[in-house]
Amino acid sequence: MNYIFTAEDNFTHEQVFGEIHHTPFSAWEAAEYLEVSLPTLRRYVQSGKLVPSHIVSRNQLFSAQSLRTFKRSRGSRG
Repeated sequence: MNYIFTAEDNFTHEQVFGEIHHTPFSAWEAAEYLEVSLPTLRRYVQSGKLVPSHIVSRNQLFSAQSLRTFKRSRGSRG
C-alpha cells in the first residue's frame, strides 16, 4: 500500500529518512552514491581508501556515514 503525503502531514526529516542512516549500502549502491564504477569502488577497498562496515559471505556493505565522509574528502581534492 502506498501512502500519499498531504500538506497536513508534518513529518521530520528523521521520521522520513532516519532508517537510511542505519541501513548499510551494498557495493553497487555505494558505487552509485559515490558516482564511480563498481570496479573503481573495488579498487578503493583493495587500496584501503574505503573500508566496508560489514562483510556477509562475499558481499561488502558500507555505512552511510563512511560513504558520506569519503565522498566529502574526495570532493575537497582539487
